[in-house]
Amino acid sequence: MTPELAADTWSGEPEHVKAMVSCGHGGGGDRTLWEGVLYDARQNAEGLHLIEGSACELHRGRPAAVEVWLGGLPAADAAL
Repeated sequence: MTPELAADTWSGEPEHVKAMVSCGHGGGGDRTLWEGVLYDARQNAEGLHLIEGSACELHRGRPAAVEVWLGGLPAADAAL
């Protein structure tokens, strides 16, 4: 994800926008949900990494509680 796209689509604390930015592919191709990768800010040690069985962290090596919304409105807003 580019810095511009992250800034345009991020919802939350502004200082976390940089966590969504990918800085390259590290020699590999795009990773998929089928491979257990929900999000991987590639080559960004301060980025968000959500990988089944190996990572749920906002900064590499520091576990983080993360809530993920996939499409639509959050449940609290759905009745609006």
